[in-house]
Amino acid sequence: MAELNAPVSIADDCERGISTEHRHMPDTLSAEIWIYAKCKDRKPYATQQYGVWGTAEEGYAWRRR
Repeated sequence: MAELNAPVSIADDCERGISTEHRHMPDTLSAEIWIYAKCKDRKPYATQQYGVWGTAEEGYAWRRR
């Protein structure tokens, strides 16, 4: 979802006739986890905030905020 809403810019190389689209993603995405006591509950009893980012090894890392 974050990639769809990220700002987009277009770089033109007029000499070669090439246009390149660039998406400007933040380094860290915010995620909110809702925890429910029972499956039928309509409201969560707790929420937790996390930051998620990509690592150099093509994986993901996260940290509670």
